[in-house]
Amino acid sequence: MITLLDFGLSLWHRILHLPSMYCYHKVHHSVRITKPWTNEVEHPVEALGNAIIKYGNLVLVSTWFQLSPKVAFAYFMFSTWYGVMVHSGYNLPPFGWISQMPALSFIITPQHHQDHHLHGGRNLGAITSIWDTLFQKVVDVGLFRQSGNTTTRLTKEPTEPTEPIPPIPTQRMGKPWQVSLRDINDDQLAELVQAVRAHGMIVIPHQSWSLEEQEAFTSRLGEVTATVVGQAPEYFEVHPRIVRLSNFWADGTWKGPKYQGAEVWHQDGDYMKMSQRHILTVLCADQVPKCGGGTGFVDLVAAAAALPASLRAKAEGLSCFSSARKNAKYMKRDFTAEDAERYPDQRVPVLHRHPRDGREVLLMGSELSIFEDLDHQPDPETTQSLFQHVLNPQWMYYHQYKPGDVIIWDNLQTLHKALPFVNDGSDCRLLWRAQARVTAAFQW
Repeated sequence: MITLLDFGLSLWHRILHLPSMYCYHKVHHSVRITKPWTNEVEHPVEALGNAIIKYGNLVLVSTWFQLSPKVAFAYFMFSTWYGVMVHSGYNLPPFGWISQMPALSFIITPQHHQDHHLHGGRNLGAITSIWDTLFQKVVDVGLFRQSGNTTTRLTKEPTEPTEPIPPIPTQRMGKPWQVSLRDINDDQLAELVQAVRAHGMIVIPHQSWSLEEQEAFTSRLGEVTATVVGQAPEYFEVHPRIVRLSNFWADGTWKGPKYQGAEVWHQDGDYMKMSQRHILTVLCADQVPKCGGGTGFVDLVAAAAALPASLRAKAEGLSCFSSARKNAKYMKRDFTAEDAERYPDQRVPVLHRHPRDGREVLLMGSELSIFEDLDHQPDPETTQSLFQHVLNPQWMYYHQYKPGDVIIWDNLQTLHKALPFVNDGSDCRLLWRAQARVTAAFQW
């Protein structure tokens, strides 16, 4: 009975991903980061199909076998429980154990379904990956893409384009790089920096260094700085120039369930003057939660190159308005008069040339920014269209940390955001962030 349910739901799911049917499924896919309630977000047509399969399966099996009310009750309890759990976004028991057992790798976990909501065209299975395997659709993934994944393009969800889209550049981000950062020489450093320029964001695994060594390395990339808005002394309670990002205080006590990272898409320092925004970030993973807690990235070079002509025409007249005060309010921090004087409101053109190589990038600021026309009037329609274009899975990369991972990214080439994890005090997420402002003195 469960096998028939799995087959029916998997087939129905595949049908809903056909271009002619996707209009009924895109309501469900409007939720990118799944939560338990996501299971109930669906179009009536999709809901009707699910109900026919669930109830029809029971009727069909009951014509072959005599089923007791207890079996029918257990069947409906399981189907409801599984639907909620697989949309939870977290590998709660028993899925945490299942994901660590190769013999059970055919079972669809919340990790697989979260990946499906992010990337669209893969992991379409309902309960198992058997049917995906038969159609050669399944991809061996975790909650978010691992570093070193050689997939060059993420599958785009079916849409009905209103005009031809220019060729999309190959997915660049997440390039793995093998070097010891504490011992890196000048030639190796030059190669690494060129890799950051070429890929926007790279991953250097298996690093072991002190905070002083991280600062010394960062100082070779540019002027060591910190993009911290408002009053956040806890960021520097261990080191004066390296930000401590964690859901635990330095003394080992839990900050509580309301701990908030930067869980909106943003560019660091979007409230700074344009001349101060060319920043390289060096982020080191010290402790990581069992599930989630990674960082997502968007390739703004690829997004700019793929702008449809009509949207480009609108974007050329827009400025991105960013407010340090608004950012501090979002992060629940005090914002002093000195902060206001140091960081006045900023307006920069949305379309911008990278200062090092002239490539066009989209300066999106953050999801808190306001896009204005030439008269400084908000343009919400174009703002929404631009973010829909930029937040396309085809130029996204999701990195799930392992202890010792160091990721380096170019702030002008990328958007990024912290990804959710179970913050109940059982797991510590501890990252160390150093940043370098690239100036004319650093010719890389």
